[in-house]
Amino acid sequence: MSGHFMKKLILVLCSVFAFPLVIPVMGQTTANSDPIGFSKVTLPIGDSLVVPTLLNPAVFTGNATLVVDGSTAPGHPLPTTVTPATAPGWTLNTFAESQYTDRANYPRYYVEVVEGAYEGYSFDIISNSVTALTVPAGYVPAQLNSQTVKVVLRRHITLDDLSVGSTGLSAYADAITSFNSDGTSSAHFFDGASWIADDFSTPAGHTIVYPGTGFTFSSANGGQMVLNGPVKTTKTAIPLYAGATNIVGPLNPAAQTVLVNCNIAAALDPYSEGFSTYSSDGTMTALSSYFSDGANLLDGSFNFLPANALDNILGNRGIVVTDLSSDKIWISKSPLAP
Repeated sequence: MSGHFMKKLILVLCSVFAFPLVIPVMGQTTANSDPIGFSKVTLPIGDSLVVPTLLNPAVFTGNATLVVDGSTAPGHPLPTTVTPATAPGWTLNTFAESQYTDRANYPRYYVEVVEGAYEGYSFDIISNSVTALTVPAGYVPAQLNSQTVKVVLRRHITLDDLSVGSTGLSAYADAITSFNSDGTSSAHFFDGASWIADDFSTPAGHTIVYPGTGFTFSSANGGQMVLNGPVKTTKTAIPLYAGATNIVGPLNPAAQTVLVNCNIAAALDPYSEGFSTYSSDGTMTALSSYFSDGANLLDGSFNFLPANALDNILGNRGIVVTDLSSDKIWISKSPLAP
C-alpha cells in the first residue's frame, strides 16, 4: 500500500449548505448531488494541525469497469483501466499527469470507488482516452478486477487551492510541513501568491493534499484559511504508513467528530498502536493519547471510551498516528452517515 494508492506524500466555524450542483464538463453534463460546504480554519500564531475536509467538485460520476492487468512489462506491471459504462466523450488526456519543475509525472486527478467493499479507495490518474482512464498498476486491489462499480472523478486538492480566499498569510514566513510515507518531511513556504519548496525557489503550489490527510501549519502572525467545496457523502480510505508521522482526520467540516464514532480502532493493532490529539492554540501541546483493542477505542490508561464520551477531533484539525508496525488503511465514514 504505497505509491499511487494515495501517492507518497502524506501530507472553525462551519456552515454547510445542502443543494445539488450541476457541472457541465467536456460536452457532457454530470450531476453531483454532494452538499456544498464552507469552512474557516483559524491559523493561530505558532504551529497547528490542519486536515482539510472539503473536496473539489466531481467532474464525472457513474458506473465503470476496472480491468487490472496483472502481466508485467519490462520493469513494472502494466496499468489498470477504468472504463465508464456509458462513453463519456472526454478529450484526450484532459486528466493526465503534468510535468513540474520538482517532479515528473505528477498526478492532477484521481478516481475513487464510491460503493461496495472497496468504497473510499482512490487512485491517481496517469492519462485518459476519450472513453477510459488509466491508473497505475499494483495499487488497485485484485478483487476489483473486471468489476463494475460506481466511481467519482475529481481534481486533487492542492496547496494553491487552500490559499485561495485565505487571509493573514505572511510571505516567506508562513510554512506548511507535510509528512511523507517514507518517514521524511517536506516544508513549503508561502511566497505571497503561491507556495515554494524549502529552497525558496522551486514551485510547490501543486503539492497534493490527499483526502483525509493533512499537515502542520506554522503561522508568523496568525491568519485564516478558507475552505469550500462539496462535503464527502461516502467513505474515505485513508493510508497510515509505518515508520512515518501520519496527520489524518475525518472529512467532517463541522465543529467536531466524536472519537467513538470515527471507526479508526479497527485499523490499529490491539494495545500497541494508537494516536494523539493536540491543541489548536499554536503551541501544539499534546492533549490525549488513545489506543485500540482491535475494535474499540481505549484511553491512555487502556480503559474503554464509553459511547457518551466527549473526546473529539476538532473540525479541520485531525490527529497524529505514529509507530505503526505495518502500513494500514483507515476506512473513515462520511460525516453525513447515520
